[in-house]
Amino acid sequence: MDAAAIAAAVPHAGAMCLLDGVLSCSAAAIECVAQRPLRSDNPLLERGRLHAMALLEYGAQAAAVHAALTGGSAAPARGGAATAGRPAYLAAVKDLAVAGDWLDAEVGALLVRACCISAGAGGAIYRVSVEALGVVQLSARITLAQPG
Repeated sequence: MDAAAIAAAVPHAGAMCLLDGVLSCSAAAIECVAQRPLRSDNPLLERGRLHAMALLEYGAQAAAVHAALTGGSAAPARGGAATAGRPAYLAAVKDLAVAGDWLDAEVGALLVRACCISAGAGGAIYRVSVEALGVVQLSARITLAQPG
């Protein structure tokens, strides 16, 4: 799955679609890549650097792509799942851990993982992690919710 297919699966457009590809996907988990997180058009950059907290959005997008690909209940508005037409929102973040404050010039690709812990009609809970330079930079448990 390439960046164009990912853009069709998440409720973001343009430069806010942060993932470049899906490396693997199963019923339980997905592994994605963001090739150039420090590209100049990344809307999450601050003075050419990426704050570690911004990595949470990468994890949330991986979870949304997983839900869209697997037909999960947290599929975003433009996804092809049974719940298409209903946007999913990042409703909660728990167990957040970050390795540092900023990612800068030496960062290459990001490896983004999302593992579905549970899913239901109102959303899903995922464990997400983002790795750079061989180190997990951020991990968290997130809840994606679909109101009404």
